[in-house]
Amino acid sequence: MRWRDDDKLVRLDSSYLQGASGDDRRRELLLYRRKAFEEQWGFLQEEVINEGVLGWIQGPPGTGKTRTTQAFCLSLDMTEWGLTFLRVAKNVYLTCVQVTDKERRWLTSDAEDEAKVLKRVLAELSESKKHLVVLDGYLERESDHNRIFKKCLKWRDAKRESRRLAIVTSMSSRAKPKWQEDQEMKLREHTVPSWTIEEYLQAAEHEELYMLVKPFLDIDPSAAYLDIKDPDTLTKKEEKIR
Repeated sequence: MRWRDDDKLVRLDSSYLQGASGDDRRRELLLYRRKAFEEQWGFLQEEVINEGVLGWIQGPPGTGKTRTTQAFCLSLDMTEWGLTFLRVAKNVYLTCVQVTDKERRWLTSDAEDEAKVLKRVLAELSESKKHLVVLDGYLERESDHNRIFKKCLKWRDAKRESRRLAIVTSMSSRAKPKWQEDQEMKLREHTVPSWTIEEYLQAAEHEELYMLVKPFLDIDPSAAYLDIKDPDTLTKKEEKIR
C-alpha cells in the first residue's frame, strides 16, 4: 500500500478483514493519515520489521491503532512475508486472518478450542519466508489473553531472525513494566495519542471522509441536558465536530 506525499487519505481493502463483523465486510475503509499514523507506521517498519523488536503498540481506544496496523500489514511484500492477524475479544474469542501471496483465510474459536486453533495456526506457518504475527485487542488483566501472548512469544523466540511479533492494546500503559524482561524479550513500546480537535478539523476538510462520519456527529437533540447543541443548528463542519 502506497500513497503520494500530498495524499492524506489511505484506502484499506476491507476484504482483508474477512471474518470481521458489520460494515467491515461490505465496504472500503478510509483512513486519515495524521501525524500519529505516520509515526506508528514508521515504528512498525523500522523497529518491528527491520530491527526485529517485539512491538508493543498502546494508547486509548479510537486512536486508529488497529486500522493503522492493518494498513501497514497490507503494504508488506507478500512474496517475501506471510501475515497472521489475531484478534482477541470476549464474544468471538479468537479471530484469525492469514494472508500470503497465494491465499487468504480466516477462522474463529471460542474459549474451549482456542488452544488447539492457535497451536494449529502457528504450526502451519510456512518456514520458506519471513512472517509477521499481530495480536490485536490484548488486555493485560485477561488471563486468557496472556496465555495467547506467551504462545505467540514462544513462536517468535524460536526463530527471531525471520519471525516478527507486534501487540496492539487499548491500554494507555503497561501495569508493571519490567526492564530486565523487556530487554530479554527485546520489547519496545509505542504510544499512540488521542486525536486533537485540530486533527479532526483537518480530516473533515476531505469531503469523502467527512460524509462517512457525518451521521455520527448528528447527535439526538434530546441530549441537550448534556450541553450538546441541537444538530439542526449546526451547519458548519467545525460546529459539528466541536
